[in-house]
Formats: sequence, C-alpha cells, structure tokens
Amino acid sequence: MSKRKPDQVVEFRISLQDKEKEMFDSLVGAYQIDKLSEAVDQALSFQNVYLGITLIEIATGKEILFGTPNDIQDLIGDVRTWWAANKDEFGPGLWAFFKGLFERAPLTAAQEAAIQETATLYQQQAGVNPATGQAYTSTAQLWAQAFGVNLP
Repeated sequence: MSKRKPDQVVEFRISLQDKEKEMFDSLVGAYQIDKLSEAVDQALSFQNVYLGITLIEIATGKEILFGTPNDIQDLIGDVRTWWAANKDEFGPGLWAFFKGLFERAPLTAAQEAAIQETATLYQQQAGVNPATGQAYTSTAQLWAQAFGVNLP
C-alpha cells in the first residue's frame, strides 16, 4: 500500500539568542574535545605504543625498550647463561627447579592429627559433634568444630 501525499507541510524554526549560541558553541567544543581525547587515548594505549616502539627498534636497530619481540634472542641467551651458572643449585634439570618451587614439605605429626580430626568430623552424620556425640545447635558450632574451636 503506497503512502499518500501530505495535505500540508509544517515548518518549525528555532531561533537562538547570542547567549544560547555561545552555550551551543561550548557544547559542540566540549563534544569535539571529548572525541579528540578518546582518539588520543586509543592511539596511546599500551598495545599501540608497544607495537610502535617495537617497529622503531626493528627499523633502526637501536634498543629503546627492553623486552620487545626483537629482544627474544637476547632474552633466551640470558636465560641459558643464568641456567648454566645456577643449574647445580637446582638439581638435574629445569623440571626439578619448578618442582622445588611447588613441592610441599612433609607434614608434621600435629598437621596429620588435625587433618585426621577434620576427616573424622566430616565422616560423621551431619549435625553430630564427634567429640561429644551431641547434636549441634547451630551451623556456627559445626563450622567452629571444623576449625578446631568449641562453642558453648
């Protein structure tokens, strides 16, 4: 179905006084500054600056920022040199070094007893204190017992 032609055309006109024109100019200026600052922020983001520095380093062959991708051979060489100097300290290999960082010391008798007590607590039916055999009166008592504290 086609749209019919309008019967009449109404025109609206907005007239601004000098003060309103100044305010509108200020608004437009603020909007332009906002958009410009967003563009500058995007251009100076970490990724863009890092990429720019890397490209400049590759083009000029000069070192500006340590750790950029064109330094990878130097970084690998530094790691190899460090490992050659320190490998006796860390055992038979790199895996032993990382294992040493995360390996736990053997548990003490007190730690084993605490773990056993907690395991016993959780093996009991819910709501019963394994030390006394009495029912807990609140959830707080159950959690306190789990952490080795007795609430009245």
